[in-house]
Amino acid sequence: MTGTLGLLIDAKRAGLIPAVTPYLDRLVALRFRVAPPTRAAVLKLADELPE
Repeated sequence: MTGTLGLLIDAKRAGLIPAVTPYLDRLVALRFRVAPPTRAAVLKLADELPE
């Protein structure tokens, strides 16, 4: 079983979406709760954390 954020990471890795960040931002705008450490972990796994 994979959650919503895991599906976004998988979609990026499969080349279905170019980036996770816009989708993550949209989910948050729709009141999807993401703790800051979770957001950072997702972006790190998606290779989207700014350096």
